[in-house]
Amino acid sequence: MMSMIVLTHCIGAVGMIDKSIKKLKPTMKAQVIGSYDDYSQGELDLTDGVDAFFRKRVEWWQATELHTSFKLKPDRVREVHSKILEKPKPERIEFWSSNTVQDEMFLIVALWMLYLEGFDLDQCFIRRRDADLLPHTLNLLHLPEMLKFFSESTASIIDIDLYSQAREAVSKGSFDEISGFVEKHTNDRPLIRALQTFLLRSPEHNEGLGVIERALLAGATRELKSSAYTIGNAMGFLLGSIDLINETFLFNRLVELSKVTSDPLFTLRGDTRKIRTCKVQLTQKGEALRERYSLSIS
Repeated sequence: MMSMIVLTHCIGAVGMIDKSIKKLKPTMKAQVIGSYDDYSQGELDLTDGVDAFFRKRVEWWQATELHTSFKLKPDRVREVHSKILEKPKPERIEFWSSNTVQDEMFLIVALWMLYLEGFDLDQCFIRRRDADLLPHTLNLLHLPEMLKFFSESTASIIDIDLYSQAREAVSKGSFDEISGFVEKHTNDRPLIRALQTFLLRSPEHNEGLGVIERALLAGATRELKSSAYTIGNAMGFLLGSIDLINETFLFNRLVELSKVTSDPLFTLRGDTRKIRTCKVQLTQKGEALRERYSLSIS
């Protein structure tokens, strides 16, 4: 009986993946592990070892201004790593991916962790969903769709050298370093496409205004509206992108932009820790910037 670990960034997809494997490969001994952390947010210092990395991730989560209910607990931050180590090493490791920025960042980090813990990276494979299919994320697939994905997809060997180079670029915490790495490779690879999309968060790499700020400006109005309404619009603006920035981080950035002391883009009213009760409106400067970049929800 072959033993396998399946790793996915989509924590919500774990149950469906597990059911699919049991149905189509009943003799396979598989453990499915999903990630709670979004490695596309915050710095990824992959230079000082696993313990130092997770200590810094916990510190980052605690330092954010997110409401307590949105912050990951320390055990959740390290859960993937803990589960990988709690059982004997498997004969095979598969990453199940929908080719998003979040999937690729997770893969960079997970491969690094596996390497440091002595796993054979030659036994690591990736099973990708067609990049042209919507919705992007695996956690939105129902069981028939997941079964179809599993039965029709092929697990491919991972280019470990490419991901090692990406890890070095990402670890330096610089958009310019990532840009330099991307420029050295063709954009037909999912990792390169994901990092090209990630670069759009940087104003310097997106014509002076990052994609998160663009989305928030597109989602807000001069009328005082619920933050949930604004964030929903912002997510609609991002629809079709492979950078699936969730509502928690969009709201956190909205709050940050409202606290700019000189001429902010947004005005917030109410509890800025709670997306449901907080209200938001564009300032005059925000409206002008929205018009300058022709931002709207299509």
